[in-house]
Amino acid sequence: MNKYKIMIVDDEAEVREGIAAHIDWDALGFEVVAQAENGQDGLDKAENLDLDVVLTDIKMPYMDGLAMSAQIMRLHPAVKLILFSGFDEFEYAKEAIRLNVVEYVLKPVNVEELTGILRRVKQTLDAQIAERRDIEVLRRAYEKSLPLMRERFLNELLWGAVHASEAAEQMRRYDVDIDASPHKIVVIFDVAPQNEQTLPIAREFIPVSVKQLAQEHLDGVCRYATIVGSATVAILTAWDEDDCVGRLIQIVNEVCACGKRIFELELSAGVSRATESLSDIHNAYLEARSALEYRKIVGSGRAIYIQDMEQAGQSQEIAELSDIPRILSVLKFGDREQIKRMASGLLTPLSAAQADSFEALVLLRNAVNVVLQIVNRCNLYKEPAVKARVDALLQLRAAAAEEARERITDAYLCIGEYIVEQRESASKRLVSEAESFILQNYANPHLSVDKLCEHLHVSASYFSTIFKQETGQSYVQYLTETRMQHAAQLLNTTDDKTYIIANKVGYEEPNYFSYVFKKRFGVSPGKYRS
Repeated sequence: MNKYKIMIVDDEAEVREGIAAHIDWDALGFEVVAQAENGQDGLDKAENLDLDVVLTDIKMPYMDGLAMSAQIMRLHPAVKLILFSGFDEFEYAKEAIRLNVVEYVLKPVNVEELTGILRRVKQTLDAQIAERRDIEVLRRAYEKSLPLMRERFLNELLWGAVHASEAAEQMRRYDVDIDASPHKIVVIFDVAPQNEQTLPIAREFIPVSVKQLAQEHLDGVCRYATIVGSATVAILTAWDEDDCVGRLIQIVNEVCACGKRIFELELSAGVSRATESLSDIHNAYLEARSALEYRKIVGSGRAIYIQDMEQAGQSQEIAELSDIPRILSVLKFGDREQIKRMASGLLTPLSAAQADSFEALVLLRNAVNVVLQIVNRCNLYKEPAVKARVDALLQLRAAAAEEARERITDAYLCIGEYIVEQRESASKRLVSEAESFILQNYANPHLSVDKLCEHLHVSASYFSTIFKQETGQSYVQYLTETRMQHAAQLLNTTDDKTYIIANKVGYEEPNYFSYVFKKRFGVSPGKYRS
């Protein structure tokens, strides 16, 4: 088992070295990975270490142990703190309790006492790690997250973002058994209430209530999986019998009637045609959505079967503007293969449409319009590569279905690459703005990462991650280096006293400035100038 990493912080070198030398760290299961001579030094080192325990004095110059511990707890919330001090003062003890310190020891530190404390701390750390590794705990955590993972998979299946070769394995993993039956039909309930004020239940409970109603009617009749959204409930059903559409429509109508009677909801549901292939689930999903749109014509409160609304074989719309958030999600976070699968699912109806027909023209224009809207939303038309592809799309003819599929897919791939590039550029812009802000404000002794992040309008945790990735330094390291470089310049170009230079580069305490300067350049400010 790996040893636990510990840092010793004390302004007295003999105390630090005495503790490091007289404790049998290896036998106790610890490894001293750092020593620091004051709170600021300890904080700087903690930023770059994966610590388990910090053993620190309280009374130290520049930054005391309590202030350092509070900051370290923000960086490493799980770290165990052991404080020791020569001052038996109640205020320190109260602050130690607030910081969740595991032990509070009075100086002089006794080796036997400290050894006992370290054994107790190790037992606590061992117990925590054992709990995290416990198979039963992991199993419960997995089972707790399983519904969310399962629903995400089902959403991706409906959206065509799951390859057929991967679908069967993921179905087994998430206990989805719809592939065990040959006939698959998608149903989508519209659960958006027309008048919330008259409803007997709160709006947020409506989707779950409709899901429960549907499950009560489908249990024992067919296999099914449900996906609950804020405005819709999608149900992927699977049937063994051939004559299943009529039975499903009857059940859906019963659910709509129960919704009206129990919850005073005017439910409507779109029903797709039956399909036998998992790869056609996305088309079935689009069919169910298209069927649902016909409620504006035939009325609401019942099942609407796409076959009744459209001629057999008539293609549904490829995508609607309301699909853009889902398309963007694949473009932002999917790889090239996922983007290709998404585009293939979206464009299948175009291939089925008769060349040069009005239907093919409408489908093509609709598909191109979605691409244009995404390009506009992401402000990408200024990019030459994207502009070239958009201009090519505008020249497409409905007769060239295969060419249209290739060009639209290529456009989606190009857009995805630029979206990733934009995200990376945004990180670089954030760091550049941070560096500029530090350069303008390094003389402020109270310049903190929180003040900087307030200026940048980002969270401290996000900023710290991005800044370290881009610069290879933590915020504190970068700020310190900036101050030191300007201090060296002032020492070389002015006759200012050291305490004045310290103040000019953001240090209120001249002694601490001299300490940091010597640590950086190897000599005191006075010797550096001479």
